[in-house]
This record gives sequence, structure tokens and C-alpha cells, in this order.
Amino acid sequence: MALSPPVATLTLNPSADISVEVGRWRPGEKIRAKVVRWDPGGGGLNVARVMRALGLDCLAIHTAGGPEGDKLQHALDRAGLHHRAIAIQDVTRISIMIADRKTSDRYTLTFPGPTLTADECAACLAAVEASGATRGTLVASGSLPPGAPNDFYAQAARLVAAGGGSFVLDTSGAALKPALGEPIFLAKLNHGELVDLAGAPLEGRDAVIAFARDLIGRRQLENVAVTLGAEGALLVTRRGVHYSPSPRIDARSPVGAGDSFLAALVVGMFNGEPLDRALRIAVCAGAAAASGEGTSLVQPRAAADILKLFERQLGPAEA
Repeated sequence: MALSPPVATLTLNPSADISVEVGRWRPGEKIRAKVVRWDPGGGGLNVARVMRALGLDCLAIHTAGGPEGDKLQHALDRAGLHHRAIAIQDVTRISIMIADRKTSDRYTLTFPGPTLTADECAACLAAVEASGATRGTLVASGSLPPGAPNDFYAQAARLVAAGGGSFVLDTSGAALKPALGEPIFLAKLNHGELVDLAGAPLEGRDAVIAFARDLIGRRQLENVAVTLGAEGALLVTRRGVHYSPSPRIDARSPVGAGDSFLAALVVGMFNGEPLDRALRIAVCAGAAAASGEGTSLVQPRAAADILKLFERQLGPAEA
């Protein structure tokens, strides 16, 4: 179940992710913050950063507008990430992660993003086609900004299918439902997103598996990955079901955990790893990101260390 090159990611709604620390969060008071990190963010860019860290080169296609868009591009250049910016008139959004040193509480402020024009959306699809990912692998991840049609990811999926490539999707809400009618190699959802689709609680692993199988049977989906938080993750395919529990970690920041999971799973599939092991590595990558600070995402050594600890506890994943 390997994926093919070239590999590209698509981020319509990237963000400048700013991590700050405060001594104590007190409503109504002036609070002095210390900026800890400034990172390029948004679903597809996070996935691209982690894939590159795990040894898989890709092209990150993203929008960029205004001063924050310029800073975003400079940060990607400094990180050595191959990327193609689609210039937009509106300004790239920011996201702010606040860590309270006194209570260890975390707060995340995420803004809607720029309003895209029809021409700017068309330019993003044209960049996908020019990248060659329509005959390889396209990972579309993240929310759609204002102005982008709800069926944008459905359009991207059709474009990739027409070229014979593989489409991987991680989104939610109104952007997800239209895309599920198109050919998708892998859809990644969390439990809450799956519940929204089902319109039912989906209590217990068996209910999650049954609904994921139903999605695959009724749609043009080949594989569904479902993250279950501290309970691990499932990978449901046309041939079977794979499950990995999660290692026990000290969770510090949820930012990028799902993106790190998806990136590691794509890398594993690209490299032809057995699915049980690819899923376990992906779970450990997500756990490593969650145990990090702010917007740092997962680093290979952290994921490898967690995987070694995990396998000492549970034994190696089946080949």
C-alpha cells in the first residue's frame, strides 16, 4: 500500500504560529508575554515540515499575503523546505499559543484567515497540477479560509484522480463532506469529526470501526485513519483493521499532534512499511509532538525515543 512520488502538500489557510509564555494569566490585567517561538503553521505546512524531518522530501504549496505571508515564506526558506507560495491580496492569519507558567494551562487563539478570491483558489489548483502531484501524492490538510468554496477539496481530489495520483485529506466540517464523494486514498479524522459525520455518539472502538467501514463501503475511500486521543488510533482499510494504543506521555501542547500523526503515517506508507508498524510510528509521532512545547512539532529523535519506550512496554508491532 505504498504511495508514489512526487509528493506535495496543500495549505489554503496557513498561519504564522506564535508561541508565548506569561507569568500568570489574569483577566483584566496587562500581561507581559515572552515570545518563545515563531513557526510557519497550518495543516499542510505542518505535515510538510514533519515529513521532511522524517526523511521524505515534498513540495509545500500554500497561500501567502501581506507582511505575515512574507515572514511565513522567509521562515520556510530558513527551514530548507521546498515550497511554492500563491500570492493573495488578503493577509495571512496568525495563531497564538499562550502558556501560563504558573498554572501550566495552555490557550490557543486561532483566527479565520484571509478571504480568497475565485482566481486565487484556481491558482492553488493550477499549482497542484504544475507540481506533478496529480500523478503522485497530494496531501491536502487544514481548514478552508473564507472565500474558498466548500467543495474545494472535492475539486482537488478530482484533479488528482484524473492524473492517476493518490489524494490524502485531513479536514473537517463543511469542507469534508463534499470531498468524501470523490476518490480518496486516505482520509484522516479524529473521533469528534467522525461523530459529526455519523450524527451519532460512536461509543466504543467497535462503533468507530463499523462506521469507518461503512464510509469505505459507501464512498470512494480506500483507507480511514481515526485518532482517538489518549486511546491511540485506528487504520481501517478495505482489507482489514489496524489498531495502535498510545504511549503514556506528559502532554504539553496539542498543536500539530494530528499533523505529525498524519505525516508519519504517509511517510510509512510511502516507504512501504507494514501497516501495523506504520500506524504505531504515526501514533508515536503524534505523542512526541503533544509532549513538546508550543509549535515545535515532532523531531525524529523524540519520535524514535518514544517508539523505543513504547515497544519495550508492548513489544514490536506485527510485520
